[in-house]
Amino acid sequence: MNKSVVIIGPESTGKTTLAKKLVKELSYCLVEEYAREKLKTTEGFYNMEMVEEMAKVQYQREREVIQDNNERVILDTDLAVYKVWIQEKYNTKIDWIEDALVVDAHQKIYLLCYPDIEWVSDPFREHPSKDDRVRLYQKYLHILKQLNCNYFIIKGKDERRLKNALNALRKVL
Repeated sequence: MNKSVVIIGPESTGKTTLAKKLVKELSYCLVEEYAREKLKTTEGFYNMEMVEEMAKVQYQREREVIQDNNERVILDTDLAVYKVWIQEKYNTKIDWIEDALVVDAHQKIYLLCYPDIEWVSDPFREHPSKDDRVRLYQKYLHILKQLNCNYFIIKGKDERRLKNALNALRKVL
């Protein structure tokens, strides 16, 4: 069975850069992050309903690409990111997201990016503090442990980060 590779972690930890490098290196199909695309159209404004709608679109795109492609898939984000986002901003959870994470967990390999690279300013980023990024990293780690799924912590800068991710994936692919 093919497994999707999911890249998650706090903002500004190199997720998109790593996703694009892995796609190139492994010739996988990429499912990009929908939230960034959507937030560009709203000039960064969002509310809880919009976040849930973004999660639905992200999940639908993910499902379509996985279903339509025989090749392996790299996901630049998944519902774990929305779970943390909703917990962080609205102190709540959404049942369908919780359920989908549990159902899909064993069909995915997670690469959790550690916040050991410099934060880069971006109009859609909200957590420049290293302490905040480490705290959010801990939330992601907690989710992955609860899901009891395959995951690897990815550290390092630039090409070291890519090499660490490739070495981790070689263990399970």
